[in-house]
Amino acid sequence: TLDDRTGRIEASMFGELYDQVRNKLVPDSVVIVEGEVSQDDYSGGLRLRGKDVTPIIDARARFGEAVEMSIAAEDIGGRFTQQLTTLLTPHLASEGLPMRLRYRNAAAEAWLELGEQWRVAPSDELLIQLGEVEGQRGVRLKYRD
Repeated sequence: TLDDRTGRIEASMFGELYDQVRNKLVPDSVVIVEGEVSQDDYSGGLRLRGKDVTPIIDARARFGEAVEMSIAAEDIGGRFTQQLTTLLTPHLASEGLPMRLRYRNAAAEAWLELGEQWRVAPSDELLIQLGEVEGQRGVRLKYRD
């Protein structure tokens, strides 16, 4: 049963597909299910025949362009660099998304993309932790156009 808090739908898939994706189906996790929706003559509602299942973190990595954080010069304390390094380290992933900083001071504004070694897996935990960094003025996951 899939539930997005606005409604529920029963989803099914063939056994072979289920065997391939069963480890992605964790209760109370957010997943994207691709498939065909049709009328269910038995219940009178709709049914979904799943063709693929993608956990949200995988979808973010596939469709995301970068993890972005806005910072202003006057809000950055001496600990910013160390705090950011400590926070990013557990989330590093060579196949992850680039980390970008939108830096502003009184005279200019620029995007700074951290080096390849600072690519990150865009997990909920990372996005929440970045939002708590002292001096940040916004965190977002930028998706490709």
